[in-house]
Amino acid sequence: MTHSTPVEHLLENLRETTIQISRLNLDEEANDSLLLSLQNNQVELRHQIEEILLEEGRSFNEHEKPYIKECFMLEQNNLEKFKTIQQSLVGKLQRINSGKVSRELYQYEEEQSVGFFIDKNR
Repeated sequence: MTHSTPVEHLLENLRETTIQISRLNLDEEANDSLLLSLQNNQVELRHQIEEILLEEGRSFNEHEKPYIKECFMLEQNNLEKFKTIQQSLVGKLQRINSGKVSRELYQYEEEQSVGFFIDKNR
């Protein structure tokens, strides 16, 4: 039976949280709040790991480094996924904006200010 350090336990949780993020279907709006919650959880886990390492005055040991490598690879995959989604959304926004511009070119509406004219001569 191997003895797991507190840092290893937190790294396992970080890995599981990162895996959950990678499995999210980001096309579903309902997952937006879950994504935010999971990302906040990642930040908290990283903070706890950092505190323990600072208290113990050490860096990651040989048993903990594989977790770091795996988390890093998962994060790289998530980053690529997010970049792809971002590029898709930017393209959609550009098409929407170009549609608005072309519609305005053909549907010119004359603007008229509402107001009163006061004739000082009367």
